[in-house]
Amino acid sequence: MNNSAGRIKPPKYSMEKRLHKVYGDAALSGTTCRDWFRRFKEGDFDVDDRPREGRPKTFEEAELAALLGEYPCETQQKLSPASGVTS
Repeated sequence: MNNSAGRIKPPKYSMEKRLHKVYGDAALSGTTCRDWFRRFKEGDFDVDDRPREGRPKTFEEAELAALLGEYPCETQQKLSPASGVTS
């Protein structure tokens, strides 16, 4: 596939596959890669998460991390009442 400058342009998926090959399971998801590449192309280099629709979190991640540190063998369901998480 050629672009207007006559250079060969790799398929879109190739960068995602390259990142996954290098970083394995720690690589970003394909959806995140495509979203970031689109943003970069538009000149937006902010990689922070965008606000989402839907129900907001009902607990602080730091609280849950502290509980998991104290009780590493407990399930999220058992820790939910202690952290104030509601379903």
